[in-house]
Amino acid sequence: MALLIHQFEEYVLPGGGPVIVNIGTFGERENYLRYPGNMHSSMLVNNVAYIFYALAVVFPEWVWLGLATMFFNLFQLYGHGWQMNKALNTWYNPGLASVVFLFVPIAAYYSEFK
Repeated sequence: MALLIHQFEEYVLPGGGPVIVNIGTFGERENYLRYPGNMHSSMLVNNVAYIFYALAVVFPEWVWLGLATMFFNLFQLYGHGWQMNKALNTWYNPGLASVVFLFVPIAAYYSEFK
């Protein structure tokens, strides 16, 4: 559910995730809707992520896979919390709230539990 909320925040409300990725991560200054951070590449990355998250749920005995998804969640804190905000000179970007209030606490709980 946290991943769904995160994607909703990035792509719907407030939205603009691919544009923010192009500007903040890749320094795009002319056509913000182009590759690499366009809707198609974002869809591909998100659908591949769902495979790993689903496998971690279906096979909970694979602790390494659960930890990998939690490390991915924590890496989102670096991307959303520091890298993009520094590049854009902002304090918020789409996806940051769900990272801070969902991904980080869930990853901390999972790491403590496992």
